[in-house]
Amino acid sequence: MTTSAVPRPHVLTVDDDRSVHMALALELGDHYELSSALSAQDAVEHLYRHSADAVVLDINMPDISGIELLKLILQRYPAIPVVMLTGNTEPRIVVEAMKAGASDYVVKSSPEVGMELRFRIDQAIERQKLLGRNRALEEKIEEHEKDFEIVGHTAPILKLKSQILALKGHSTTVLITGESGTGKELVARALNIQEADKTRKLVCVNCAAITESIAESELFGHEKGAFTHAIRSQQGKFVAANGGDIFLDEIGELSLSLQSKLLRVLQERVVTPVGSTEAIPIDVRVIAATNRDLHEEVQAGRFRKDLYYRISVIPLEVPALRERWEDIPRLAEHFLRQFRAEGLRISASAISALEAHPWPGNIRELRNCMERACLMTKAAGKSTIGPEELVFSDPVYGGMAGPRVPAQLLPHREEDLDPVHRAEFIDWAERLYYEAGLKATGANKKRLAERLELSRDYMHRRLKTLQLSNSGAEVMA
Repeated sequence: MTTSAVPRPHVLTVDDDRSVHMALALELGDHYELSSALSAQDAVEHLYRHSADAVVLDINMPDISGIELLKLILQRYPAIPVVMLTGNTEPRIVVEAMKAGASDYVVKSSPEVGMELRFRIDQAIERQKLLGRNRALEEKIEEHEKDFEIVGHTAPILKLKSQILALKGHSTTVLITGESGTGKELVARALNIQEADKTRKLVCVNCAAITESIAESELFGHEKGAFTHAIRSQQGKFVAANGGDIFLDEIGELSLSLQSKLLRVLQERVVTPVGSTEAIPIDVRVIAATNRDLHEEVQAGRFRKDLYYRISVIPLEVPALRERWEDIPRLAEHFLRQFRAEGLRISASAISALEAHPWPGNIRELRNCMERACLMTKAAGKSTIGPEELVFSDPVYGGMAGPRVPAQLLPHREEDLDPVHRAEFIDWAERLYYEAGLKATGANKKRLAERLELSRDYMHRRLKTLQLSNSGAEVMA
């Protein structure tokens, strides 16, 4: 049996010197399928008719400059990497080419130029393949986010999404666990909407919100006259969900007596309304959720062991926001779109503050924080959400706390390392410091400057830049 050979990458070389093409053919011909172009027009026509996996482009061309041709190629064919070939070692030229979008460059006079060129071409092609795979993954993630509203691409959330997809077409009982505010109901909705029947019902019940006296009636229904004020028969939530899903949120809040009755429903797949002797068959998938540790609740005698085993056939754990902080920028942007905050952006220092907060209230707290920030930013007539617009819930002292200094004083990612991010961060830190200093001196800016051993002119300029020049009534002389 013969195996088909892997096709060699197609590389277009662009140079106005025929001898260069001959030299490149000797160096590269055994590794790539080569085509050549002697002018910019030849190169553009070739790419239009045949495309290429990579382009090797001379920086000096007779009709237009190599930089201009580079820009033209990338404008029309952004997925084709371009390696610049230059005899000019002037740094300005190389920097200009890289800024214009070149994948790499090779100097013609370099020793072992052929080997170096092959390395740069292979690296550029592989990088482009990785970018393509990343784009495909991003599109898949965005598709899932659009369908399920479960936003994020970190490992814990991708694992959760894959588990949800694996349950498509199955009617097995599911137990969703996770801290309060992590989005357990979104997971239940994702399980429901991914089914083939788009009209499939989802009935949600907050078990913590129904009192013990009416809980049985709410879940299983009742007959007219079954108890005082039962002036008419009422259908229970299980019957309402027949043929679909019922989501029992905070199932750990149910009393032991109601847990016993729920267990019977799950085992026998029938419900008996209060005041009736007639059992009603049901076909319902139960999706339960809790923020309690049900194993500990069983050990403490507050939750039935048999019911625990019955509902935890398929356990799904929703990660806390602090375990997936890399998703915070994406979530923040998602909420901006949700609030229709057109024209608003989030500064890098605000993102750092969001990432550093522990988020005891998880996604729910982040959503509330972003909603307040949008309102405060618009009210101030600003277009950028800064750290000063972020107000976090304080679980220890209650009420609201001001912005906190990030736990990590340096950026989280390499792409955060830029002068703008640094300046924003320094402005934020200085603003917090000077605000506290103004409070400590009774808004006496002159005394603040003296205590910090700063000139009054400098202090005046900084307070004005940081929008603190009108703080207090004291005017700096």
